Amino acid sequence: MSPYEYASLVEQNREIRLLSLKPGAFLDPIRLELCHEPLSTNDLTQFEALSYVWGSDKKKSRVYSSKGWILVTENLNNALKYLRYEDRPRMLWIDAICVNQENVQERSQQVAIMGDVYQFAKRVIVWLGPETDDSTFALEVLHSLGSEMHVDWQSDTLKPFADGSDPPKLLPYGERELTAIYDLFHRPWFERLWTRQEIRLANSDAIIICGRKIISWQAFRKAVFCLRLIPVKRELLFSKSESFYERMELIYLICDEIRVWPIEYMLIQSRMSECSDPRDRVFAMLGILHPADKAIGIVPDYSKETAEVYQNLVVRYINHYKDLHILSCCELKAVSPVMPSWVPDWTMKSLCEPLWTCGQGGDLLALACTAFQGPKILRSAGFACAIVESVQKINLRVLYSSPLIAEEIRKLAPRDIEGIYGTGGSFLEAYCRTLCCNEFGDRWVPPKAHFPYSSESVEFVASLLDQTGNSNDIALLGSGARRYLSSICKFCRGRSLFSTKEGYIGLGPKSTKPGDQVCTLFGRDTPLILRPFMQGAETKYQVIGECYTHGLMTGEALLGDLPENVEQVFLHNEISSGSRVFYRDTQSKRILGEDPRLTSLLIDMVKHHCLEDANLEELLRKDLVETLTAAGMKIKTFDLV
Repeated sequence: MSPYEYASLVEQNREIRLLSLKPGAFLDPIRLELCHEPLSTNDLTQFEALSYVWGSDKKKSRVYSSKGWILVTENLNNALKYLRYEDRPRMLWIDAICVNQENVQERSQQVAIMGDVYQFAKRVIVWLGPETDDSTFALEVLHSLGSEMHVDWQSDTLKPFADGSDPPKLLPYGERELTAIYDLFHRPWFERLWTRQEIRLANSDAIIICGRKIISWQAFRKAVFCLRLIPVKRELLFSKSESFYERMELIYLICDEIRVWPIEYMLIQSRMSECSDPRDRVFAMLGILHPADKAIGIVPDYSKETAEVYQNLVVRYINHYKDLHILSCCELKAVSPVMPSWVPDWTMKSLCEPLWTCGQGGDLLALACTAFQGPKILRSAGFACAIVESVQKINLRVLYSSPLIAEEIRKLAPRDIEGIYGTGGSFLEAYCRTLCCNEFGDRWVPPKAHFPYSSESVEFVASLLDQTGNSNDIALLGSGARRYLSSICKFCRGRSLFSTKEGYIGLGPKSTKPGDQVCTLFGRDTPLILRPFMQGAETKYQVIGECYTHGLMTGEALLGDLPENVEQVFLHNEISSGSRVFYRDTQSKRILGEDPRLTSLLIDMVKHHCLEDANLEELLRKDLVETLTAAGMKIKTFDLV
């Protein structure tokens, strides 16, 4: 028998191939047939779509059709044995067989409609692999936990049980349960990039299969939610504790089907996952994008090199949204010979947690003032705010070790910690807010209970610096202190603490060094660390990455400091899971309609004869950089390379 020869699919009909897996005993050779079907809701044959890991291609097996044999990986061959019925055929869609992997044009076309394949499937099947490492027991524990709990994904809370009782404060799992769950969570499926699209687009009938054990995906994801929220006895995990909770965060993101993340956040998340083709870090996200992000117009094209795919995305994003939020993905570790520093290298693991809700610059800073100067230079307008003077590395190799975190807090504390910070308030409070990038529950309306709170966190840091805080065992700390230390782990890992000549302190990328500049660019909410260098007679800038700089996170570069009695807060939208920025009187807690600094700026611009009326709409209709410069603003142009 000769190898199977694929007949061409009719692209305009959105044709796909379906696989009919023939019945047989477990050890029989795999036999199947392929057929072509248009992917539409009209009369489409019912099928199940498989989500799995290809596995190593070093050892392959033959599966047979009447028209020839096809080579598949050992993991897929095992999956087909477990999926095959003994008495009837089973209709499936499996990418490795149903897509001609040798045809680049077909791969591009099929990837473009792959999201619809998983949406139209009668059921999505997650194949984790054969039974090993007590996997059946692990799935039984997770099924029991997920079946008991009532999860509110929208508000990130557990609901009381039907009998009115509250969820437990500690999950009663011993070493066997935790070890079995740990081993299951470390199966390759959970780190495969494509699984995010495949399971998110699945309907509620999706199942997980490991060996012969089957549980529903809905029970599994609820169990993951509970494990993330309710503590377990960490000491039973021994040295695996850090790895357990890192993997938990990865799996939680896969299970969270409620939120539709913006493309730049999804691209950062994708760095935690594995894929064999680096171009898939873009293409694997396309099926689960928000409609606004789909309008960017990215089309899978495997004839393009990786650098071209990445740069094409960034250019399209900036032209579409007129902002620079996608530069939050930039973390310069080494200069690329093929990509400018303003194009993120998504093949590299992300070191830093993104700073999505650490501040917002307001309407005037929202629109990018950019121009592409050839293929490699992005010219952007903004403000040079500060020059980095000193940098301290942060050592958090072991997560969730409260003594280590406490020691780092003491070691990193500025010498003038008891003084007044340059933009107002105590230096202690500025330091406390910087370590967690100001992620406090009381900056939200309504307050977020699972975040630390500012006042108790400042008191906790003060007690640590006075050597009175108990940090020997995280289990002995109060819940607020634990949440604050967890937030420090989240934001400090992969970053350095820096101070500037102008008196600011902040958290920047690990590669930040003295001489780098803290800059606020139009089109961004958070500042960037830029590195100036001479190219001939001209100054160019490399994008090192985004930073938290206390006193520059709410548009101060343009608008000046907020009044002493005003703070920026985020209003949570439960329907969209998004947020809006407002300003609040710190004494009365009254929400203010707009940034109080904006009115002062507009009145000042009328005095400079730059505006006829103190009207924001009039200003936004003008050339923003030209008008603000005429009003005396020190706006600078940065050539990013």
